[in-house]
Parts: sequence; structure tokens; C-alpha cells
Amino acid sequence: MKDPYLGEFGRWIYKTLPQGMRVAGIDDFRTERGVEPEGINFLVHTYHSNEFEHHVSKHGVVEKFRQWIEDGRVYVKSEKK
Repeated sequence: MKDPYLGEFGRWIYKTLPQGMRVAGIDDFRTERGVEPEGINFLVHTYHSNEFEHHVSKHGVVEKFRQWIEDGRVYVKSEKK
């Protein structure tokens, strides 16, 4: 199976973490004013299959993925500054 591949629920799945990704924190999903912006691409390291599922943020992402974020299992693309 190629990496990534389209999973059974229509999400892109990666067997390994792509280069240039870093562990995300809650602040990655909130602006300075505490607003959750939509459209942030991120990967979730699943507990069951040990793969990485692609998601795009929308309102409520922090609450929905809080467990994964707190466990260090959410990744966003690193920004080079």
C-alpha cells in the first residue's frame, strides 16, 4: 500500500509521519484571541492502527481532539522561521 492511501472513511492515511511535521499543542488551534480558525491541516496518530489520519480543523477541534493533543499524538506542519 502506498503512503498515503485513502482510508475506508475517506481520510488520507499515512503509515509513517511525513517529514516536516511537529507535535501540536492546543495553541496551534487557537489564535491569540482564543478563536479556533478553520482549515488547519493536521495528522492524528491513531491509538488502534498506529497510523496517521489526516484531518482539517473546524470549530470545536480542540474539544474533539483534546485527548490526542494532550497525549502528543497530533501533528502540524513545522513552519520554518
